[in-house]
Amino acid sequence: MVEQQIIEIGKKIRQLRRELNFSLRDLAEHSGTSASTIHKIESNSTVPSIAVLIKIAQALKKNVGYFIGEEEGGGQPIVHVRPKDREVLFVKESKLKVENIASTISDCQLEVTLLRVEKGGTSGEIPLTHSGEEIKFCLKGKMEYLIEGQTFILSHGDCLHFKSGLPHSWKNVGREGGGPVCLYAPSFPKSSNEETDPLNLS
Repeated sequence: MVEQQIIEIGKKIRQLRRELNFSLRDLAEHSGTSASTIHKIESNSTVPSIAVLIKIAQALKKNVGYFIGEEEGGGQPIVHVRPKDREVLFVKESKLKVENIASTISDCQLEVTLLRVEKGGTSGEIPLTHSGEEIKFCLKGKMEYLIEGQTFILSHGDCLHFKSGLPHSWKNVGREGGGPVCLYAPSFPKSSNEETDPLNLS
């Protein structure tokens, strides 16, 4: 099941890239990711980190949930997902399990995921930066968020709301596994003429 999801990520990226008439180099420039990394993801030689997947998704004008979930909910305006049917992505390097709670309805503008982070899990050394905004609601354990130089500790019941364009990173600083519910509202550029840097990477 997990292996098939990894294969689907590569297939969807390649399909969208070709639909947009992007070469590997084009997508690399738009996403701030190397062409060789994108090639490895498309050929299933490597699993993208959350940071890389977010950048590629933004460049392809899709939610991250699109790559780990079903095809836009089959175009349905209402989608009912039971716990056993959630799409799950494992990111070994971050000690992270991502469960796609919502983002599969047609023309979806929100992405809601349940993050389960093992003890010591981290988003990595390079801060995440992308368009949109996020809400983190801590369900269990203790999470540390570093946002534009400011440190925030989230315990059970705490909530954090911030602009995704601010450099941010996270790690599990608790004594056990835990994690938040993450609600992400992407901000897609209306056209290439209106916004030349949709990923806010400059």
